[in-house]
Amino acid sequence: MTSMEKGLAKEEDSAAEELFESIKDYASTRYELTRLRLVDRSSEALAFIIGVGLVFVTLLFFLFFISYGVAIYLSQLMNVASGGFLVVGGIYLIAVIVLYYTKKQHIHNPLSNRFIKELLK
Repeated sequence: MTSMEKGLAKEEDSAAEELFESIKDYASTRYELTRLRLVDRSSEALAFIIGVGLVFVTLLFFLFFISYGVAIYLSQLMNVASGGFLVVGGIYLIAVIVLYYTKKQHIHNPLSNRFIKELLK
């Protein structure tokens, strides 16, 4: 091999090494970006779930105390100690039956769509 051929071979090796290093850096950067996006989406989804959970728990407390007050009020109106509680319980039973038959349309689909939308932001 002549010195010129050796020089060209070194340049080609150097260019190949630079290309390999660039590809390696690109893959590393791409991996890190994907990891950070996953962490970001996961944290947003978790924050959404916790927020909805807190609102749900607060709503349950509100509903409990309102129901209790309405039941006592109805019991006093009917002059039967358990009457108001039975009426409020009946209202909840009707609500549960309605929700059971419409859960896919009114609960499952909107929550699924919202959760997917939060994940794909």
